[in-house]
Amino acid sequence: MRSLRLVPGLLLLVAPAAAQTGFVAPASVISGVQAIGYDFGSGYPTNSISQVAVPIAVLIPIGKRLSLDAGTFYASTRVTPAVGSHETLNGFTDTQLRGSYVVGKDALVVSLMANLPTGKKTVSTSVLSGYAANNFLLFPVNAYTNGASITGGLALAGTTGGWNLGIAGSVRYNGQYEPYTDQGSALTYKPALEGRARVGADRLLGSSRFQVGFTFSTFGTDNFGGSTGGGLSTNQPGNRYIGEMSLAAPVSSGSISVYVWDFYRAARGTPTPNAIEHENIFTSGVSSSWSLNRSLALEPGVEARFWMPNDGTGQLYSAAAGLRWSLSPHLAFTPGGKFGFGHIRAPGAASASSLTGWGANGLLRYTF
Repeated sequence: MRSLRLVPGLLLLVAPAAAQTGFVAPASVISGVQAIGYDFGSGYPTNSISQVAVPIAVLIPIGKRLSLDAGTFYASTRVTPAVGSHETLNGFTDTQLRGSYVVGKDALVVSLMANLPTGKKTVSTSVLSGYAANNFLLFPVNAYTNGASITGGLALAGTTGGWNLGIAGSVRYNGQYEPYTDQGSALTYKPALEGRARVGADRLLGSSRFQVGFTFSTFGTDNFGGSTGGGLSTNQPGNRYIGEMSLAAPVSSGSISVYVWDFYRAARGTPTPNAIEHENIFTSGVSSSWSLNRSLALEPGVEARFWMPNDGTGQLYSAAAGLRWSLSPHLAFTPGGKFGFGHIRAPGAASASSLTGWGANGLLRYTF
């Protein structure tokens, strides 16, 4: 039932330079379209997976210390299996509401977030949720609904010896909910308490900026069952560890950034046959930004991602290009696209299948 974004959306993140840059951003509205899809070669249990997602986010500052934001997605996810007809799920995701307050001189940020269960549900036999939550493929929406929850967090930033340092922590309390439309109260899910801690640092190295961060997430034991479900069962999600590092350097009229990150999910509980018990995902890439004129910048990049579960394997090599276009002092448009290729072997499969991926996006941000 659980899923975890590698880059959490509305959860509290550390910004090591927050004390120097100021926390509260101007009021803005963000929307657009994000599309991503994958096609698999023969031998893989699925022919294709695609998703089109429309983000809707609003940020409202109140004074110089308080910031409120809200966000949701409308998403359409489609899976075509190798045998049988395709499945499609269309609808809104859960809505996240967050308030953040700056204490002192931008040194301490207190955050409270509520997850409202407005997301679309599917039937218990659907394979859509499992594919969308795949940590290797990285869809914009990895879960339509996770029930009601409250997350409280603290982030502290400071400087020492040329370093900007940050540390943050959050605790999430989850309510019980019914995950499927065809089960009702016969099957309920109660996620346990979650905890997350993050540390980050950055500094200048000559004219370049070096950044490093580490995130640890831990979970209690989830319970699921129901009045007619034949008793209570448990699920123990594995702890998550994410390490990140990047170096950005100015070059002529632009900049180049080299980055790596590694995601590891430890094994806990007893997985079902052919399930992913634990996994590691390593990613490295180069991104850049080149100014074409005062209002337009070109942003190309390349990336390699390697998936190493307890059983199975995957590699994906991709190239991307985008634009950052200031249409006016208040309106920014960021269109882009990407294409990738590689191969993947599902858990339990005897051999690997070819993998091709594509993506396109066009996001608008209006600041007022």
